[in-house]
Amino acid sequence: MNFNHKLKERVGQLIDDSLSRFGMLALGVDESLEDLPFEDHYSLLDSEAHLYQKHGLGVVSVFPSIENKELQRG
Repeated sequence: MNFNHKLKERVGQLIDDSLSRFGMLALGVDESLEDLPFEDHYSLLDSEAHLYQKHGLGVVSVFPSIENKELQRG
């Protein structure tokens, strides 16, 4: 089932509020955090598995994200 954007935001906000800092979030193949107001609370850990870790605003993740690894490789 596809949610409209407003419902997707509401469900996503409920999940974000419920998940503790450093908690893991696994999404389905057709799901993403893109364009949601809390997108910057998460680091992508595994793009193929759609696995994210919550870190909160201004907090660096304990695990380096994929983007950080690619930047370090330069």
